[in-house]
Amino acid sequence: MFQAEWTQTLKRLSEARENTVMVTLLHVRGHAPQQAGVKMLVTTTEAFHTLGGGFMEHHAIQKARGLLASGEQAPVTEVLRLTQKETPAHTVQCCGGEVTLLYEVIQFQQPTVAIYGLGHIGQGVAFHLSKLPITLQLFDSRENQIPEIPASRATLHRHHVPIPEATVLDLPEGTLVLILTHDHATDLAVLEMALKRPDFPFIGVIGSKVKRQNFRQHLLKEGFSEEALGRITSPVGLEGIRSKDPAVIALSVAAQVLQVLQVGQIPLSAPLPEP
Repeated sequence: MFQAEWTQTLKRLSEARENTVMVTLLHVRGHAPQQAGVKMLVTTTEAFHTLGGGFMEHHAIQKARGLLASGEQAPVTEVLRLTQKETPAHTVQCCGGEVTLLYEVIQFQQPTVAIYGLGHIGQGVAFHLSKLPITLQLFDSRENQIPEIPASRATLHRHHVPIPEATVLDLPEGTLVLILTHDHATDLAVLEMALKRPDFPFIGVIGSKVKRQNFRQHLLKEGFSEEALGRITSPVGLEGIRSKDPAVIALSVAAQVLQVLQVGQIPLSAPLPEP
């Protein structure tokens, strides 16, 4: 297989942002269907190029898809013996050799974080998160509040939107939502729309306990369930950091988002007191 084949395929998968496992026939001892160095690219639905077919290739595809499903990121190697004793009876591969396969997960899909409100805190959060390989969707109803963020690793999308809540339903699946606007009515409108998206793993709202309680009472009157309200993290930010300095709050919020991204868990706010 010529190198240009798999490099071009990898480029297409990158442009499509489709997570991929690159499987390399790393080492061959004895006989095998292909020589060391050949590669195969595996996604959740397709496989491109070949390791030589048969049991070895079938096994490699299944293992690669298992890695994608598990979220594993570290490279994995394994040794396969291509003998009648080692391969399943219905897919005998009896080259007689032994191969070492290398599996490398390549993540092209970037997590998305949407920030509504780009005042001092929102801009600070955006600045910190822009250092991560994520997609940042930045929204504000005030045109002069959309910041320029230099030296970014993130993919940035900046939006001046007079009605921010109208954009929520168009966010990508799995978006982490931060509601940090200058206006309580806007915060509440965006929050109501976010709660209608069950696929959002994190919805953080800035504010005090009094604001949280007022929002709670309103949402209950609007028909939202206690279960839905349990999806809200408010006040957003790491517990135990009580400073009101916007720079400190921004750092706290960004750190909490990083926890969600790395751990993959959904942090829930403390139970809201009954009215």
